[in-house]
Amino acid sequence: MSARLIEENFERLSALALQVARSVRRKYHTSDTDDLTQVALMWCVQHPRKLAEFLAVEGTGDRLLVASMRNACRDYARKQKAAEIGYEPEDETFYSKRMLKGDGTNPGLLHYVFERKNWEHPPFRGESAGRVAGDPAEGGAWLAIMCDVDLALSSLEKAEYLLLKKHFAYGETYEALGEAFEPAPVAKATVASYIDKAVAKMQDFLGGPRPREDGPEDEWEQEPEYVGTRRAISNAHARAITENQNGAPQHLPSR
Repeated sequence: MSARLIEENFERLSALALQVARSVRRKYHTSDTDDLTQVALMWCVQHPRKLAEFLAVEGTGDRLLVASMRNACRDYARKQKAAEIGYEPEDETFYSKRMLKGDGTNPGLLHYVFERKNWEHPPFRGESAGRVAGDPAEGGAWLAIMCDVDLALSSLEKAEYLLLKKHFAYGETYEALGEAFEPAPVAKATVASYIDKAVAKMQDFLGGPRPREDGPEDEWEQEPEYVGTRRAISNAHARAITENQNGAPQHLPSR
């Protein structure tokens, strides 16, 4: 049944598969577009009942097809990227903006990364742990997290780095930062937008938000936020790159 359906709707399915392949290719920066197109079409072959069901839905059939094709292509792209870089997909770590900035009640990772003592002594333990990133203290993962965030900070422009340090490390308010802004004062809303953009750059450097499975209700015509994956540094690797002969961190912010 699937072979006949695919043959009868080949032009339609091929166009949708190519659209999905190009979208996933742009976001993961891995895998060949032709390969991803074949993955999308293979989903049709492997799910004949779903394919028939979606093709029978007038108006929203394409949206349903694209959501399923995209999920298959994302899974393939994540595995390909993991193989290229040399890690297992289950080792991926994702950082949300809330984890980096905090949520107004609980501080985020940026409140801790600027001080070495925070690298060595995780601030979260017991019932209060996990407010930012699970239980960072458990299994020694906190040092790896600090390394990740510090490396992301190092990818920023100097002005962006200093802005984040003044706000998250020194506690300077948006108003105070705006009044002292060079070459001329700016509104606190402008400062907030600058900080949000810098944090977004860090998140992008760290690989983007956790990929989600698209449901058929999602509007596939709208491009989702950048999605990527990166290697989560192992605890041993984190400790090795943060200590030199004198035991001083190598990647600790020095600006």
